[in-house]
Amino acid sequence: MKSIFHIIQTGITGKAGDFKRTRFGKPWVKERIELFKKYNLNSLLNQEDRNFIHWISWCEADQENEDVIKLGQHLKKIEYPYVFTFKRLPYIDTHGNNRDLKERRERMLPLIKKFYKDQAYVYFTVLDSDDLYRKDAIKIIKQTDPNDKKAMFFQIGYGYNFDSKDLCIWVAKWSPPFFTFIFPSETFWDVDKHSEWIRHYHVHHDVDRIFKGVKLPRDMFIQGIHGGNATTRWTNAYRQRIIIDEDQKAGILKDFGIHYAKE
Repeated sequence: MKSIFHIIQTGITGKAGDFKRTRFGKPWVKERIELFKKYNLNSLLNQEDRNFIHWISWCEADQENEDVIKLGQHLKKIEYPYVFTFKRLPYIDTHGNNRDLKERRERMLPLIKKFYKDQAYVYFTVLDSDDLYRKDAIKIIKQTDPNDKKAMFFQIGYGYNFDSKDLCIWVAKWSPPFFTFIFPSETFWDVDKHSEWIRHYHVHHDVDRIFKGVKLPRDMFIQGIHGGNATTRWTNAYRQRIIIDEDQKAGILKDFGIHYAKE
């Protein structure tokens, strides 16, 4: 079995679009942090394989944000493996300016490398702050042989409306906005080689369309849907059958670290 250094990368306010919305909006940041703790974080604490480092990225303006500081204190208290960086995203920001992407990588990668233990491969999993993985998803990602491909992704899972508590089958046309890039370690830590390895990546659809990533088993993710979403809507064409049975719904959500009180 390959030795793997696994990074889960989550941008909470690391996207340029988020920065524009939150420069003067601490309440938005606070709300997003609460969603992260309730859903994304709980799903990762619920993983059968917790051998990963969670890289959480922010805008520079959030370094002194008291809610961000409190989140860091909470993660330390529960002994959760995380790193905060404050230079936006370490990959192409679809909605932002990427002229400084190389500089961002040069500044951030050394902060993550401190946790690296000479593993042969780096698995770089992008997971948004309001999305979730089932309890065995990380284990399955690591157990999957990519057969020399550079990426892997889940395509069929669930959509969960945080507001109405409705749960549905979610069938994405392409890769959803969470996926895993596979790097030889030497390539990952060298900024120029890193950039060349994924130079054709511009948006999450490319993981399927261009990289022809490995499709992983179904029902392993929940795409979170709520009023603070920038693009994902409950009316999205990816939404399929709504799960009506309350016992079935509670059982599914439990596997994602969500306690659902049946009506």
